[in-house]
Amino acid sequence: GNPTTATLPPEDFPFAPDMRAGKHDVIRIAAGEGSTTTVTVPASTAILDARILGVGRMTIDNYHGGTLFALSGGGQMTFENVQTAAFVQALNGRFSALDSTFERLRARGNTVAMFFERCHAKQIEVTTRSGPIFYDNGSFDGGLARFESTNGPIAVGLAGPAQVTA
Repeated sequence: GNPTTATLPPEDFPFAPDMRAGKHDVIRIAAGEGSTTTVTVPASTAILDARILGVGRMTIDNYHGGTLFALSGGGQMTFENVQTAAFVQALNGRFSALDSTFERLRARGNTVAMFFERCHAKQIEVTTRSGPIFYDNGSFDGGLARFESTNGPIAVGLAGPAQVTA
């Protein structure tokens, strides 16, 4: 579908369970409209806040950290080989996660396609208002694994046995 303007309601997202009280290293990356940005993030970074301002492309590769917040107004955002707890909000465009492991993943979008390939999640909740959700050759721990699209197909292909209710 065509990109549309939407406001998604606020929601809480708990930080990684091992997050200790006190000051933390935080890196915030804000990529401007149409930009290409490359940043090397130290492994000790407890919180990574990555945002695409307008329409653009961002890839987060090999981040093995505490908590990742990724927001996009449009364009394409990709995670490759990340290991983290993550909150993703993609209003329009595409979000992809490849070969990644999530302690907890909350991904939500408006008019957005969401693709997960060879990912593992302890807890995962993915919702879109319009757009497909594909979870291919992935796995979950027992517990929360929820996929919902108001107006779009959902395909879940698992790499092993699982009990699925639709």
